[in-house]
Order: sequence, then structure tokens, then C-alpha cells
Amino acid sequence: MGTKQQVLKVIQELPDDASAEDALDRLYLLYKVERGLRQADRGELISQEDARRRDGEAFVVRPGASGGSPLDVPGVDAGLSRQEIVDLVRKSRQSSERFLKGTTPPSKRLRPAARRARRD
Repeated sequence: MGTKQQVLKVIQELPDDASAEDALDRLYLLYKVERGLRQADRGELISQEDARRRDGEAFVVRPGASGGSPLDVPGVDAGLSRQEIVDLVRKSRQSSERFLKGTTPPSKRLRPAARRARRD
């Protein structure tokens, strides 16, 4: 997609009540992204970038170390076997049942149509 088409797309995607300043902000962002991509293609990567928020507060953007998924968290060695963990979970569920007395069990919370489908 050429530059003109990208600019037109940015303008068309603006909300109807957008101001000229909103349009200029989006176009400037497009310009900065394109410039950054060209620099990266040429191998001119920046290790950190100074930036300012609209309120004037300055901050530094630094690339984070990509060591894998953010969901990769170290385990905790509690020194428990699998069976001990299962027993603790069951005990916890049993003790929490006293708080749930008088509430509708999950199987009864289904909508009537869902219950009928479940019986079939």
C-alpha cells in the first residue's frame, strides 16, 4: 500500500467527531512508524528512545529482553507431591462449600434450553 493510500486510510478510520489535531496526531504516528521500520530495515536500531507524553512528562522507552513468553513464570517448589496437592485442593473445596450453602449448584444454573440440550 502506497503512502497516499495509507494516509487516506488513516483519515477514513477517524471517528466523525475527530478534530484536525486528532488527524495530525494519527498521521504523525504513521510517519514515525514508517520511519522506524525503514531504519530497522537498514539496521539502524535504537537501543532506547526518549519520549514525551502530551502532558509534557518525559520517559524513556527501552526494549525489553525477550526471554520467551510472559506467561513463563518460575515454579514454586513447595516440596509437595502431586497427590498432596490434589488432597489440599479437595480439602479447600470442601471447606468452601459451607459458604455456598443455599446457593444454586452450577448444574441447576443452566438455562432451560441448555439443560434440554444436555439431556439429549
